[in-house]
Amino acid sequence: MEIERARDELNVTGDFDESAAEEHPTIVRMMQDVLEHGEVHAKWADSDEYVEVRQGTATFDFEGAVILLDDGITTHTFAMAQVVSWEKPMNVFESEA
Repeated sequence: MEIERARDELNVTGDFDESAAEEHPTIVRMMQDVLEHGEVHAKWADSDEYVEVRQGTATFDFEGAVILLDDGITTHTFAMAQVVSWEKPMNVFESEA
């Protein structure tokens, strides 16, 4: 992942460098997908529902090891260690080829 690009285009707090990337490889892959697609739909261990992690409204806090999601009314906090999976949204105009 391009760390400088992530710092420029995503909301990132705390020390996000090569060591953070090594400590949280799953989150770094998620960040890459958010950069490429604008959002992902993520699932956490303590929830049965997917949550939208969007570029511009999500903050990746490496100091607290959490992802903060702002829905316009409330900021929701999710632990990085509890991410189970995520899906990239499909663009209906995008070909599968």
